[in-house]
Amino acid sequence: MELPPNDPRAAVLSSALPPPPPPPIPEVDDWPVTREDLAAFKSTLAEITPAPGASAWDLILDKEIPHSIRYTAWRRTNAAGQTEYKSVTVVPDVSVEEFSDLYLDDDFRPQWDPMIAEHTVIASGDFFQRQQIVRWVRRFPFKFITPR
Repeated sequence: MELPPNDPRAAVLSSALPPPPPPPIPEVDDWPVTREDLAAFKSTLAEITPAPGASAWDLILDKEIPHSIRYTAWRRTNAAGQTEYKSVTVVPDVSVEEFSDLYLDDDFRPQWDPMIAEHTVIASGDFFQRQQIVRWVRRFPFKFITPR
């Protein structure tokens, strides 16, 4: 049934429809983070055994508020001698999109995350692919460590 655009029922029907699918991912990498970079990142996250020259992941934090949120963090030294961190946040009954929309809303995040000292959007790409390069400066809960 086709409704005229000024019919109030048209707005209800259109809001009940799922959003259109995002555009297909282009075949050419025209963004600073390439498919190869993304594959390497995913591989690092999924590592079970240490990468060549890197130490094993050490669990440094595992906290849970039952039926609300769980946060787990690990640390290791990579092959170049730099410290790397990996964390996983699990929030039951929240979709990935809802969580991402909250967590990656750089203008709203400082209102609920007191550890964000400042943020700068360096580059923005395709909205549907969530392409954005952001620099976050984080505060630490210890007074003797400066934001970085």
